[in-house]
Amino acid sequence: MKFHRYLPGALLSFATILMLLSATNGAYATAGVVVSASCRAAIWHGDGSSPDPIQGEYCPDYVSFPIANNTIYNFAIVGWQAPNDIYSIMAKAYHNARGDHGNLGVAASTEAAIPASSLNWYSNLAQSSATVTATDTILVTNPLLEQGTYVTINLAGYVEGYLSGAVYNSGEDRNAANTSAFIFSSLTIREQYGGTAGGTFGFDYCFGYQGPCGESTTGSFFQRYSDTMSVRVGSTLSLSSYLTASSESYADNRLIGKNLYTLSNAQAMNSFTTYLTPVTDGVQLLAESGHDYSAPVPVPAAVWLFGSGLLGLIGVARRKAV
Repeated sequence: MKFHRYLPGALLSFATILMLLSATNGAYATAGVVVSASCRAAIWHGDGSSPDPIQGEYCPDYVSFPIANNTIYNFAIVGWQAPNDIYSIMAKAYHNARGDHGNLGVAASTEAAIPASSLNWYSNLAQSSATVTATDTILVTNPLLEQGTYVTINLAGYVEGYLSGAVYNSGEDRNAANTSAFIFSSLTIREQYGGTAGGTFGFDYCFGYQGPCGESTTGSFFQRYSDTMSVRVGSTLSLSSYLTASSESYADNRLIGKNLYTLSNAQAMNSFTTYLTPVTDGVQLLAESGHDYSAPVPVPAAVWLFGSGLLGLIGVARRKAV
């Protein structure tokens, strides 16, 4: 795989992610949902005769702004035809994000293409990244127990998504065609009691290929997480959950007359879900956002059997009446 002078930009987004994550986890949170996004699609002369793109567009560079619960933010650069070439030279970038307390979703995709009919040497790069962060403050109460008494809370949830990439390079080693994509998720819960920091709980997961995650993942992924939290009655839990999707596609037709196409896709629009369920009797979790973090209670199989049997009896009774 060739390494190009513009390729390190893909890792810049992950460095920015870590910086934002560090800043988010360093303070106690108030309730809110924020989106941060960045993308670009650009075309250079392949011979490096110009340091600036001959054609390029950018969406807002890591502009952070609050969104209402479950509002979908999206942005797209649809591509263009390169100047001085009658054939379509393409670079595209898309991303979107949505967030609710307890459930986050993001997606990013890119494409880069240079057809064999192109008359010139080009370097095409498309990058896209979207991040959604939800923060909340939760008060632990129990009218049956004294302040400072330790109680137990189950922390559970899951992260799921889909990663894909495609590379078609008929120029073999003389041309470059690369893709990368990853999904990064993080959950941190910090306890504070009486002005003193308590325990910290949480998880970090990274899924991707040709990126910073280490182990390569493509296709669908699903990861459960669970933990038992011991916290005090009267304490405040600062919750910060964070999900990002990043995608990059790159094509360079040093050997003119060969088809190049790359596609990278990271989808996790209903991905990162968090539950907090009290185990100790009488515990109540009062979230500043008003969100109920309790895990849904599954309906017992016996109830479904009873319901189906009841419907069967009703059907029999109707037939007899006829």
